[in-house]
Amino acid sequence: MTVLIAGGGIGGLALGLMLDRAGIRFRVFEAAPDLRMPGLGLLLRPDAVRALSDLGLGPELALIGLPMTEVAGVTPEGIVTETAPCGQATGSEMPQLSVHRGRLHRLMAEELRRRAGADRIVLDAALQDVADRGEKLTIDLFDRRQNRPGGTTRGRGLVGADGIHSTVRARLYPGEPPPRWDGLMVWRGIGPGRPPRGGHCTVVLRQGDRRLTVSPIPSIGDDRTLLAWTAKLRRPRDYEWSDAHWVPPRRIFDLAEEFEDWRSDWIDVPEMIRGSQDVFEHPLLRRDELPRMSRGRIALIGDAAHPSFKLGSGGASDAILDALALTRALQGHDSLADAFRAYDQQRREQLSDRGRETRLGAEALPNGARISWRAVLKEAEALAALRPPPRPSLLPPALEAQEGIEPSLALANIAAFRGRAGRPSRRD
Repeated sequence: MTVLIAGGGIGGLALGLMLDRAGIRFRVFEAAPDLRMPGLGLLLRPDAVRALSDLGLGPELALIGLPMTEVAGVTPEGIVTETAPCGQATGSEMPQLSVHRGRLHRLMAEELRRRAGADRIVLDAALQDVADRGEKLTIDLFDRRQNRPGGTTRGRGLVGADGIHSTVRARLYPGEPPPRWDGLMVWRGIGPGRPPRGGHCTVVLRQGDRRLTVSPIPSIGDDRTLLAWTAKLRRPRDYEWSDAHWVPPRRIFDLAEEFEDWRSDWIDVPEMIRGSQDVFEHPLLRRDELPRMSRGRIALIGDAAHPSFKLGSGGASDAILDALALTRALQGHDSLADAFRAYDQQRREQLSDRGRETRLGAEALPNGARISWRAVLKEAEALAALRPPPRPSLLPPALEAQEGIEPSLALANIAAFRGRAGRPSRRD
């Protein structure tokens, strides 16, 4: 049996590595002329780190990743409103890793070629059409760079790992409308700055529709630590955007001005953005949940199946876990169609359970803390709008020195701020 994989991103390469280890033949078809990925930050959850470590990539991950042990909610003025442990600080055997997306992707591609052979990855091979003909599927490929047909390939099954604009998904659901945009844009980059809160903390800053996630990542070739950041802003409906593109320097400075007042003792957001060499912009697109992620001998994984809307790049972790579940299903069933059905049922149940949870750092924060975070954040934003803070950080020194701030302490701190601002306190 040969499994055809459309898409050479992290999900497609993870599936290839897992199928190779399971002794299942496969080929990966990537539309791009190379497998280079932008140098952006990425958070890998412990379950995804476990899956990659089981493939023998643990030592390499340790070199390119930085373990995160805390998630902190912070206002733009520097008020720490919520903290919670994550990764190994919660008792997990595996860490939650902050990694350079491009280095992780290159590592996976090189390992796949070394283990399975360079011919297992086919470049300049965009999926154009799919036909189910008896015992085998046939896919037609297209070389976009040369603007010519790229040949025909046969296999026992097809897995769409080709992203939110998935051609495979369009073949499964031909009447589905295209992804929709609701006005939110995302920018991602890596810039200079001091690692927050001891260097192993992911920080989430938020005010109105402005949101920023910051995680430290290891630098390349030296001992420095850089800051991988993701920003989200709302834009008017007539805003001109494309699916994903590099932001020219002029527009990087324009973006930094959107966060000009986001400065504190430990982070200068506008300077971090201005100091980023490469910044990428893309719209936050949404698609409706599918009734099924497989049909017959065709299955979907990653953003092709369930696009991720999280700022912490949780979609990569979900794609890796999709690949793991699909591989195990193929190992446990003689029929490829039965395996795809089992995969579909398992992953939809798991994703549905996770989707019921409110996300701020997703798996890192307990439910009670999430509820408190909303209340704390609402209060903090209202107070920040009252008047500029007298200094970047408003925490009393005793609280500033603590590793974590409980919701009750954060509320008490906000009450103290309210008193400083000349506003009478009220019961929360």
